[in-house]
Amino acid sequence: PRIFHLCAAYLESTDGNLDEQALIDYVNAYQEVSVFTISELWSIPVMIRLAMFHKLASVMAIVSERRDSCQTVNKLLDTIDPSDLDSPPDAFREKLTEMGREWPLSGSLTVHLIKHLRERTEDSSALREWLICHLDNREESLDNIIAYEHQLQAEYQVTAGNIISSIRGLLRLDWNELYAQMSFVEQTLRTESTGDYIRLDSIS
Repeated sequence: PRIFHLCAAYLESTDGNLDEQALIDYVNAYQEVSVFTISELWSIPVMIRLAMFHKLASVMAIVSERRDSCQTVNKLLDTIDPSDLDSPPDAFREKLTEMGREWPLSGSLTVHLIKHLRERTEDSSALREWLICHLDNREESLDNIIAYEHQLQAEYQVTAGNIISSIRGLLRLDWNELYAQMSFVEQTLRTESTGDYIRLDSIS
């Protein structure tokens, strides 16, 4: 439904952060082009919750891939004698081939490899040089990959935190008031000259 796509687009534009007034403004901006029906507006609480879980699942799938990369690197290095890590990377290259990994390695695999090499051996310069030689811009490319991967990990952490906080925040929102500010039908009825509609609403 289009209301789901609107909720998903809103979360994408706010990095998963739900703000009451921003949501009202976002919905009303869309309605300048196409007005939502009453049923669509009342479905927003369900649709935005669904969009939140959908976005959270997408982020967690990426985080899971990074976790798998870490486990892959650990598994790979466990099969290599630590002394071989200080020498030309023949053993590493052979194990990489045995595991079916093709070059170039993904950014997450490269970053975890550098990280775990530092933990396992004092001098991994030979293997590091071998990695650099397989990159387009050598040392600069390796530094960029590491920086970019760390930036992505920080962004995923922030996004996941925003979504979880927003899911909790949904419970505190007054959807009756939000509906009143987003519904053109409601706003039109409230301008009724006798004022009977407002009184009926307050009685209910």
